[in-house]
Amino acid sequence: MRERNRAGLLRAATALALATAQPLSTRAARWTGRGRTEVEQATATEGPVTPAGWAFVIWAPLFAGSLAYAATDLRRERAGEETSGAAGWWANAALAGNVAWSLNAQFRRLDEVSVALILGSASAATTSVALAERDPRAGAGRATARYIGPLAGWLCVAAFANIETTRNLRRGRPEDRQATRSAVALVAAAATVGGAAAAVVRGHRGFALAACWGLTGIAVKALRHGQAPVATAAGVGGVALATSSAVARSVAARR
Repeated sequence: MRERNRAGLLRAATALALATAQPLSTRAARWTGRGRTEVEQATATEGPVTPAGWAFVIWAPLFAGSLAYAATDLRRERAGEETSGAAGWWANAALAGNVAWSLNAQFRRLDEVSVALILGSASAATTSVALAERDPRAGAGRATARYIGPLAGWLCVAAFANIETTRNLRRGRPEDRQATRSAVALVAAAATVGGAAAAVVRGHRGFALAACWGLTGIAVKALRHGQAPVATAAGVGGVALATSSAVARSVAARR
């Protein structure tokens, strides 16, 4: 029991450190005077899959949610209450991947490593929520899913924007028609993966809302730039993802 408590405290303390490092890591390039921020890089090479600028305000509640999750888990652990358990380790992996993505993007640039890191972080966050939703210890599971769910949903969409930006950095911006066709394919893939993940996490509302927020940001930007096919793909994808989430939530409620 003592070893389990030590492992739990280590997990919870690590979560708090990583949650604190998340927003701080985004400032590393400015503080050190080296590299370029991911925003500067993305702005120079972004394509239709990158959401409108206002959509990125979601990072404020995502960072706050990560800190709330870590603080709650540490409090539960110190009080001897049920905690996140295995879901917490996956949450830590997601937070670590997010920090690593930010640092890699700033000091190396947005590249294939960045794509691997954000895909890994999205997968780990989704796994954490899926485990938390199935955790018989309702209190601990709900707390983990509540705070990590939105991060998982946002990253599922952001990963595909990262793929587009990385490709543009490597190969240069494609012609408009090619960029539109590629964007439609990437948005459709993001919605498909998001819809499947929404089913895996039993239709978790925070996951679906964050993912749909990202797709909405893509649709609004596409409409602003006259890219109707991309806007249509994002709109239809958002509806499909929301439907998948609602169905999954209904099925889970009957069990």
